[in-house]
Amino acid sequence: MDGSTGSVWSAPDGSFTKTVVSIGSGLEKPNEGSNCCIKIESSVGGHRDEDMFGCPVGVEARIVLGNGLGDLSRLVDAVVESMRKGETSTVKVSSEVAPAKTPSRRGSEAEFSFKLTLVEFQRTKEVHELTLKEKVERIRNYKTFGSECFKNDELELAESFYIRGLKYAIISEQFLGEDEFPEVIEKLWDLKKLCLLNLSACQLKTDRYMDVVTNCTSAIEIDNISVKGYFRRGLACMNLQDYELAMEDFNRGVELAPNNKQLSDQMKLLKAKMQTVDDKYAMSMKKLFD
Repeated sequence: MDGSTGSVWSAPDGSFTKTVVSIGSGLEKPNEGSNCCIKIESSVGGHRDEDMFGCPVGVEARIVLGNGLGDLSRLVDAVVESMRKGETSTVKVSSEVAPAKTPSRRGSEAEFSFKLTLVEFQRTKEVHELTLKEKVERIRNYKTFGSECFKNDELELAESFYIRGLKYAIISEQFLGEDEFPEVIEKLWDLKKLCLLNLSACQLKTDRYMDVVTNCTSAIEIDNISVKGYFRRGLACMNLQDYELAMEDFNRGVELAPNNKQLSDQMKLLKAKMQTVDDKYAMSMKKLFD
């Protein structure tokens, strides 16, 4: 992209448009994991929600690309990754991605935008340069961030962290060497399983049951005694009205955790649903032959 003053660049996904106010220096740009010093100035409309940006507004602030917990942290990361040291740009945010509390989503005539300066940054290793232990640490961090967002009911942001963790897990699997420490490899599988299960928890809350089945199945392939895997896949199958498969998963879960009340309660509900289906079928057959 052209980095000259006044040049305009739109993100490929249409989430924002950036206009360069002051050009930066050098050729390098930040990458994921970079430690950056940025300054976000007041948005048009006077919006100054620090929680939204994931960092203080109006002052220089330190962020690590990929670790932000604000509603617009992913967008801020994408903007910063397109900048050079010292660059200042005005960023216009698409109404499609602006959080509900911003002016553009409240019906205000003012467009939601803000000014961002990349003061300086230190790049980190690219993913292919990381050791397995370093990749595992990143996965652990993303899972932790995702769980924090899930607790706050920020499901979209939680999913983004779990998916990022899974990306690193899949890359790590492709480059496993014979000299890797067994305990690090074991931790890799465990974190991948947890990211899959946690992602399925988000998907259950948003009624994406086929995705839940897919991710829980992958988790069970890693750990075939995962009670959460069988429970959540069973819930998804029940909501998909695949009652027999749901019963198989609940039964397997009960075998592994006989005192699990959630499993027991869902089995009772499932049996009631199955009985209702049987009763309706019997009634239909009776009418057919009356």
